[in-house]
Amino acid sequence: MSGTQGRFYFALLARSHLRMYSGAVDQLRSEGFDCRFVNLDDEFTLKSAGPALQAAGQSSIPLTVAKEELEAGDILVVSNDWVPPALVELLNSRKQRGIVAVGCIDGCRFAKDNNYRNVDHVLGWGPSCLKHYPQTGIVVGSPEIESMWQDRPRFAVPPFAAVNYKFTYHRQGGRDHWTDIVTKACEEVGIASRLSRHPADTSAAALKLKSEELSDLLRDCSLLISRPSTAIYQAQAAGKPVVFLPMPKEELVEFAEPMGAYETPKSVPDLARMIRQALAERSSYRERCRAFFEHHVSIDPKRPATERMAAALRDIRAAYARA
Repeated sequence: MSGTQGRFYFALLARSHLRMYSGAVDQLRSEGFDCRFVNLDDEFTLKSAGPALQAAGQSSIPLTVAKEELEAGDILVVSNDWVPPALVELLNSRKQRGIVAVGCIDGCRFAKDNNYRNVDHVLGWGPSCLKHYPQTGIVVGSPEIESMWQDRPRFAVPPFAAVNYKFTYHRQGGRDHWTDIVTKACEEVGIASRLSRHPADTSAAALKLKSEELSDLLRDCSLLISRPSTAIYQAQAAGKPVVFLPMPKEELVEFAEPMGAYETPKSVPDLARMIRQALAERSSYRERCRAFFEHHVSIDPKRPATERMAAALRDIRAAYARA
């Protein structure tokens, strides 16, 4: 392998991908590795990676340039391998070009049939991800979920519910009904509900609602109300009870087996009951959700997720260099 080969290319589809990769990239760069960010904004409608890179003072290249630069032995790290089409095309040609593709799980419902099938290795959050993929899987944890960890959860007074308002892409229907149910249940219990809108949701209906940063809400809230979302893991890391409220016939994937961490309400009174229960078990919820959380997310106080991610990428590069 020549001196120019074995470079790391990190493809960014969203601002969250920069948060996920930045620690590992900093560590690899400090060890002398060539790491480059690939901005996919030209290929995708969300277009949030570019502003995040600019705000962080990070340079990047578009996918068209990356395609020209990538050589045999280079490592292409992606957080999604099913969109956009231009990235999928590149991944499908990786073996002919001698490129090594690494999929880094970035969100919930990671076990969907079409996810992480166009990569050679998968970096996963926890033990559950290892059984879903035929290729090599490595547990590295999640920097973003880990960042929410609170050894001693704190709860604001008066209490409030953080509401994860997530209606994006093809999952748009029923938002008004869902929000109305949440609002009524919180009013019945007598607590405020404070919403956080998913950054990809720029619809007129969503923009009419007051929205706050979810990470801010999770630090002080008393509970989280959410559809299937990575926010559920973040709340559990922060020691916050979860009230699970999926849409009818929604694809649940790993959330279909809560392992005691939550129930699914059938009515507004049922939802209000679960909110009251969540308020009552704030100090004990971490034990209730432990089996579910540890099955899906690995937290190692002695070895942060960014360190484990960097080590896994370094080992993958070394293995291909020896081959």
